[in-house]
Amino acid sequence: MKKDCLMIKKRRISNQSIEERIYQVKSNTKIMHLVRSSPDLHWISIPKIDAIILTSPHRRWINKIITDFGFSNTD
Repeated sequence: MKKDCLMIKKRRISNQSIEERIYQVKSNTKIMHLVRSSPDLHWISIPKIDAIILTSPHRRWINKIITDFGFSNTD
């Protein structure tokens, strides 16, 4: 699987600096099986993104990805 990084973002928690790399993952049978088989993973469609709890930096980053990369409410 080719792993093209969409963006690298940084945030701070207390005195810790955290760098996060964000990749695009396309839904496919293998990915969906992995998500369904793990209680810790959840696939959230774009129209439902506002219904989940996210940290402020993560919500900003997701909204930027949706806007900058042309994703729509049907993705």
